[in-house]
Amino acid sequence: MLCTALAQVPRYTSNVNVLQHTIGYFSNRVTNEEKEYCIRLIDRYKDGHATLAEPRDLLRSWVIRFQEPSLIYQTFFAPYPVVLAVLPEEISDRGRDVWKNRNASPK
Repeated sequence: MLCTALAQVPRYTSNVNVLQHTIGYFSNRVTNEEKEYCIRLIDRYKDGHATLAEPRDLLRSWVIRFQEPSLIYQTFFAPYPVVLAVLPEEISDRGRDVWKNRNASPK
């Protein structure tokens, strides 16, 4: 049953639906500017210009901030343990000067 469940990748439209639905939980608790920013992040994800992590992490911060009981334990906001998200150095830019031009010749 687990293999069957994992075999079907969620459609991005399903993710957009979840994100938009989640905003409704906070419509009276965040400012209009915050809502508009979140909607812009969702639109960027919908248009393929952002990852799911961007709007999801913003909404997760609202879940934590307001301790929304119906969302706090939803796996959508924490799909895997944080310790599993070890990024390679070239992706994380950790320990290197990102402003240094690697193609410039030394003077």
